[in-house]
Amino acid sequence: MSRVSGRRPARRKGLQREKGQMLFIREHPNGIVFKVFVQPRSSKNKIVGVHGDALKVKVTAPPVAGAANKMCIKFLAKCLSVPYFLLEIISGHKSRTKQVLFRSEQGEKERERLRRRIEKLIQDEYRAHKKNALSQQPGGHETDLSKESP
Repeated sequence: MSRVSGRRPARRKGLQREKGQMLFIREHPNGIVFKVFVQPRSSKNKIVGVHGDALKVKVTAPPVAGAANKMCIKFLAKCLSVPYFLLEIISGHKSRTKQVLFRSEQGEKERERLRRRIEKLIQDEYRAHKKNALSQQPGGHETDLSKESP
């Protein structure tokens, strides 16, 4: 709470991506490790953006008996267009912040490819979020300034 007004500061809504913020992606003897922040019991499975240095993923499954972990791996595999057996949670099984191993032998080349895929997922989600926000504004449609007459 703010000491001056006694009110809480306004929360930012939507995707948050700080300029220059880097995702945690490192090499591992069996492939590449990246961080994922999982939010269970969501209304939809979706990638929301970045939470600190982790990819933020919402999943519909509850955090009971590993259901959210399984859903997270299957959803990430689908989003990254890789077989689900190439992804494995190596730490954070009972935490929201997890480290996921992407099994690969290519090293630096595969690391950059994975980074580009994740960045593309975030950008696609950001565009979809902006489009939804624009369509929900009064007027209900995007305006194309190039078609306006002088």
